[in-house]
Amino acid sequence: MLRALLRQLRLPDEEMPTGTDELGVFFRDRVADRGLLMVLDHAYSAGQVRPLLTPAPGVFTILVARTPFPGIDAVRVPVGPLSDRDAVRLLTAITDKSTVAAARATPPSLLQRCGGSPYALRAAAYGDPHPPCRRVTPGRRRSGRTGSRPARRLSTAP
Repeated sequence: MLRALLRQLRLPDEEMPTGTDELGVFFRDRVADRGLLMVLDHAYSAGQVRPLLTPAPGVFTILVARTPFPGIDAVRVPVGPLSDRDAVRLLTAITDKSTVAAARATPPSLLQRCGGSPYALRAAAYGDPHPPCRRVTPGRRRSGRTGSRPARRLSTAP
């Protein structure tokens, strides 16, 4: 992931060190004088994000995770699930009203299965054949992957 991010900063592979620790130091050195907003979404461990964290004054990092990570000093901002109304707004913005209405009519409804998770709702909207909301049980959410395909229909698999 770090190499891909460095490539997005237009740094050639041949300039990048081979070791993981050195790569983290290299990244932090390269962003130290930049203005940068990084959103680290669906992080699963402190080890995954630690190489990306920098005290550089121009770098602001938003870390999105289910639980706080030990050893990561951060301001915690709890965000609950979307209300049904907001979930419908999100889905309608991605697809259209008739598609959302059809998904709500399929028992159990897409909104119920996704449990207010914006990530799960987006995955379903982009046609993921196994959206993460498909596996949601009350009080528990799971993450999955979304594609970069254009929105066509909502996945309504039970």
